[in-house]
Amino acid sequence: MLEWTRLLALIFDLLLMATPLVVAVRFVGVPGAAAINGLYVVGMMSSRKQATLGMMFFGLVITDQVGDPITLRRAVVRYLASLVSVLTFGFGYFIGLFTRRRQTFHDLLAATLIVRRAEVTVGEESSLEAP
Repeated sequence: MLEWTRLLALIFDLLLMATPLVVAVRFVGVPGAAAINGLYVVGMMSSRKQATLGMMFFGLVITDQVGDPITLRRAVVRYLASLVSVLTFGFGYFIGLFTRRRQTFHDLLAATLIVRRAEVTVGEESSLEAP
């Protein structure tokens, strides 16, 4: 169920960012648009909210392996790795269906978890088991 909630949150964010990204592509090209999207994703995930607007809407947060908020560096690594997930025609997302904690390629590389906000207990790894 978590994987569907993650997908809905991603779609929410894509719809939210569609117009700004289309405008960005027109004026600064695809790399510029990816950078603008990266600022949004990295900024939101490394903030105190620990989530993009789509994730907040669906009650999800991003944490490290023990439930702590992620650092800016970890958010950047995760975002760059997510570009690889996209460029491999979604394979990086697909592998999340087969990992114990539902981690995608970029989650595994950055050592992050996407969990329901209610499941987060800082410092207690056992509270972050996959549903």
